[in-house]
Amino acid sequence: SIVKLTDSSTKVVFRIKEFYSLAEELPTSLRHTSTELPVLSTALESIVQNSELEAALLSLVSGCHE
Repeated sequence: SIVKLTDSSTKVVFRIKEFYSLAEELPTSLRHTSTELPVLSTALESIVQNSELEAALLSLVSGCHE
């Protein structure tokens, strides 16, 4: 569900920031993720707060499975 994805992405962002604070530099493989994941997390939180948008997105995703 969207809520689980939001929660998971928030946890990953936290872990990346924690890793960065300890290592003082992110590995190349995490740099891209560290910049884009917070944007995705914020977008998902907005979707969860807007029930019409959430319903539209769920309908779109359901249509992909058919």
